[in-house]
Amino acid sequence: MKQIILLISLISFALCNICYSAEIPKGTLTKEQLSLGYFSTGANPKDVTQVYGQPDRIDERNGMTYYYGQSLIFKFMGEGDSWLYDITTTDNNGVKTADGIEVGMMVSKLYDIYGTPNFTRKDKDATRYWYYWEKSNFVYFTFTVKNGKIIQISLHNAD
Repeated sequence: MKQIILLISLISFALCNICYSAEIPKGTLTKEQLSLGYFSTGANPKDVTQVYGQPDRIDERNGMTYYYGQSLIFKFMGEGDSWLYDITTTDNNGVKTADGIEVGMMVSKLYDIYGTPNFTRKDKDATRYWYYWEKSNFVYFTFTVKNGKIIQISLHNAD
């Protein structure tokens, strides 16, 4: 009886792993493509201020968040040697991906540059497209699109 239960558990575990891996597609972007506004994840606050100057506002409640106006946000994790884990832009403010994608462009540019998204989710009034790093699904872009135009770009490191 114990052997049957063990066998059923192993089969269930294997099926769960198959289902899980089917839900998260393999990434397609190279490390060189994963930058936004001159930065990849892992940069430190000093690097960001050397390029963008002092932020308009700093929030230190959950890590450290730098706000540049209303449309550019850098989020850092850790104390002392903080590292960048999230960059988000919501305006055509000159901030681009390494491949030149920026807010305001048509969604067709995503397909032209990056191909078919690795994952897509339609929300009530917008669609979000995910493009993962080829080596880890924990580093990725999200592009939020409304009425055919990119309205937000985020680069995340969820590792």
